[in-house]
Amino acid sequence: MRTFDLPSSPIAAAILATSRDNQDASLFNHSMRSYWHARSYAESAGLLDQAPEILIFAATLLHELGASALAPGRERFEIEGADIAAETLLGLGVGESDIEQVWDAIALHTSGGLAERRGALPRVVRVGIVADFGRAEEPQRELQDAVHAEWPRLNLETVLVDNIIERVKDPAAAPRFGMAGVVIHEREVHGITGMEVAARDLGW
Repeated sequence: MRTFDLPSSPIAAAILATSRDNQDASLFNHSMRSYWHARSYAESAGLLDQAPEILIFAATLLHELGASALAPGRERFEIEGADIAAETLLGLGVGESDIEQVWDAIALHTSGGLAERRGALPRVVRVGIVADFGRAEEPQRELQDAVHAEWPRLNLETVLVDNIIERVKDPAAAPRFGMAGVVIHEREVHGITGMEVAARDLGW
């Protein structure tokens, strides 16, 4: 039976608690699954020297906080999530250069083609997050099934869309072609988002 040993340090424990205590269980579970997908990709691609495990852990575990009650809803949720993560890590004594990498990774996690150009950590983190929204092929399918057994999906797509929409308090938080703007438009026009349809089609 596969075991999942998380990073063990006071900083890692604080990151874990911040993620777990400030968002819905479905978003926390998604963050955990994203971490393991990102960690696996970084290891297989030989990127752990450029994207250290603790930074992967921080960026994936904190990447959805912009869709939580901690976010004021005045800017894009990706940016507010990056700001919350940066403030959290600063309070934990993490160095400025590491915080900047985590900020970039979270702020760009919905921006395909941009994250990949901002260094190893944003690329690794985006790969891990995206991997949680599609069915993996072998040998990654075994990991995907294992992390789902450990951290169940719990209607992630609908919960995430609901949270993104509910936190929008200013038009700047939902630009037309940003993720928030897109899901709001899809809900208004179709009653369901493409993300939710894809999850249904995958049997999730």
